[in-house]
Amino acid sequence: MSSHYEELLLSDTQLKEQQANIEEFYDKNIIKHQIKNPQGLILSAVELAKNSDDCLVIIPGRGEIAHKYAELLYSLRNENKRIVILFVRGQGQSSRLLPDKQRCHIDKFCYFREDISFLLKKLNIKSYKLLAFSLGSLISLDVILNSDPPPLKAALLAPYIYPYFPLPRFILSSLIMILGSLPFINKCYTPHGKNYKRVPFDSNYHSHSETRFNYYHDYYALHKNLTIGGPTWRFLREAYICQKNILKGQFKFKIPVMAILSGADKVVSTDIARKFFLKHLNDNKGMNLITVDNAYHDLLNEADQYRIQSLPQALNFLDNGV
Repeated sequence: MSSHYEELLLSDTQLKEQQANIEEFYDKNIIKHQIKNPQGLILSAVELAKNSDDCLVIIPGRGEIAHKYAELLYSLRNENKRIVILFVRGQGQSSRLLPDKQRCHIDKFCYFREDISFLLKKLNIKSYKLLAFSLGSLISLDVILNSDPPPLKAALLAPYIYPYFPLPRFILSSLIMILGSLPFINKCYTPHGKNYKRVPFDSNYHSHSETRFNYYHDYYALHKNLTIGGPTWRFLREAYICQKNILKGQFKFKIPVMAILSGADKVVSTDIARKFFLKHLNDNKGMNLITVDNAYHDLLNEADQYRIQSLPQALNFLDNGV
């Protein structure tokens, strides 16, 4: 028997058929927030507003935009949930941090956590469940471990616990720490970093779904001001310091957490993430770990056969703890 969320979420075919309805719903029903923080930065959020105590907060991945979640918001439109998607500095339509707005940069990783806390307060969110993807999952772990109060529960998709890169960890960490500290160089792209450029579907390693891949990048083609390129060395350094503190930290999760890993991920290291969550499986009776075999990184935009193994499970876990 299929679950409630399996029935709600659109298939690849349904997405094709309902794109016009999704666009109309997104344009007419989603609130777009632009909020200035004490440092003068604009932080953005989008909201499906409901008069409900059941609040779902979503923290997206690096370089994502609000429109990517239009399909999900449309699918959940009849649920009695307030859904709010938060964008930290440098992401979405929040203020970019360098004159070259394509470069994904941050001076201190803790600023992301501070941005989330600020937005939660400004949007009057006091009790919430958390869904996050990739970089959003790393930010979420920082929030869970260092913010008070933490979310009630958290579901983390393809969490950015450590980058996928074919170099020994000692060499990679040394490069990141050194080059991320050097003046001028720390604001440069890494060797694989560059301005956003659409790659052919057959060359991508984010999704097996050509429909969702094209829907996502066709929107970028029409809204080039929203695109974000690769990370700077400083971004990698700050993320690595956060990752190292989490990986080596002596703590136990005090809230239920579900981690859903992509078996064929070429963006983040599935092996290191799996070892980390296995270490913490006994922290709390609500801890869960799932690996979606052969799935690429972008579980939200994946082909039906992979997406159905991740998103419904995450949403059901946040509702019911199973």
